[in-house]
Amino acid sequence: MNFLKSFFEEDCISEDSFEKVKNMSGNTLFSLHWEIKTLLYLGVMLLSSGLGILIYKNIDTIGHQVILLIIAAISAGCFFYCFKNKKPFSKELVKSPNSFLIIFYS
Repeated sequence: MNFLKSFFEEDCISEDSFEKVKNMSGNTLFSLHWEIKTLLYLGVMLLSSGLGILIYKNIDTIGHQVILLIIAAISAGCFFYCFKNKKPFSKELVKSPNSFLIIFYS
């Protein structure tokens, strides 16, 4: 903010411009929503790419059955979490209890 004041004192900017910029750069909140979301997506993409390359290069030592077992275990864990945290059946609209459990009821 000191550089803005020095510009105003040297008559580089008008008083109107100085006040506008001073008011705009006040104590406003700044959302990091999109930055964090982008970093999360980038991290997931890099993790899945890295795991894919690791499995591709070591498929002969790991074995197909082990990879299928790992995929089945992850799927079973996801299904267990969903069934454990679901709400009971209702003919009315049932809201999701949290953002991790997304189940659509018809």
